[in-house]
Amino acid sequence: LIFNKTDLADQEVTNLWHESYQTQNIPFLFLDSKNKTHLQKLLPLSRNIMKQKWSSFHRRGIRPPSLKLLVCGIPNVGKSSLINSLSGRKAADTGPTPGVTKHQNWIKLGNDVELLDTPGILWPKIKDQETGLRLAITGAIKDSIVGTFQLSIYLIEILKQKLPDKFEKFYQLTKEDLDLFPEDILQKIAENRGCLKKGGTLDQPRVESLVLRDFRQGRIGRLSFDYPNC
Repeated sequence: LIFNKTDLADQEVTNLWHESYQTQNIPFLFLDSKNKTHLQKLLPLSRNIMKQKWSSFHRRGIRPPSLKLLVCGIPNVGKSSLINSLSGRKAADTGPTPGVTKHQNWIKLGNDVELLDTPGILWPKIKDQETGLRLAITGAIKDSIVGTFQLSIYLIEILKQKLPDKFEKFYQLTKEDLDLFPEDILQKIAENRGCLKKGGTLDQPRVESLVLRDFRQGRIGRLSFDYPNC
């Protein structure tokens, strides 16, 4: 079980997940494929999982096959970026939006390891609106499905609660601004960032996309939504 993009997550929450999976004896790895943090641990961990199976082959006089890994997960979590970092080349297409990988592709890593890159998958049915919005603001669901206005309003409410100081500082807001409705805070951000049309009216799509992009790139601050056993 791989957690990618850990540079965007709250380190204290990541530590809680680390303890939880360690207690459950589930093989896991927290990494950041973009900066190649802990990337070198992935293949040894995979080989260790296969150790018992390979020992069985050896006892029967059978040469173990090459290590084949299926990379599977929700959209936009960096599966293709992970593969590119492991292979040392652009073996898989990447992008900041979901749905870049369209087909399954086998990618060789040296002589004894093959990776299967697969398109991102989601549950057939999202269990509730909160889960859907969280997936959408992290880029797992296309913005056009929910709408950038609803997503930016939801995100502002989250940032007000969880990262008020960083949110305020990043967009040059005031304490009083944080007491406003999210729509009005969006207006303040547009004014501070110059997201205005001729005549000074709010350029709504531009400021909505700006806030979502800043969050997804980790520019506002590190944030985790889910905790173990929650």
